[in-house]
Amino acid sequence: MLAAELFEHDGAMVPWGYLTIEAEAFGCEVREFDDHDPQLVERPLEGAADPKRLSDPDPAVSGRMSLALEALARFLRTWERS
Repeated sequence: MLAAELFEHDGAMVPWGYLTIEAEAFGCEVREFDDHDPQLVERPLEGAADPKRLSDPDPAVSGRMSLALEALARFLRTWERS
């Protein structure tokens, strides 16, 4: 919010580790660190036929998706009030 106000950014990156949230929701193991973004530990797919094994992620319970959606909702509520 402050960066948008100070520098007139028209976008925001919410939340942290955004590059791994979807992969985690599909079953990838993610390692978190104190000093940099999370990283994937393994790939859930190895071949072209493997996507058929995946189930659809449920945003309410799959990995950090619910946390990401709540962060975005809070951001939007704050943004709309300003």
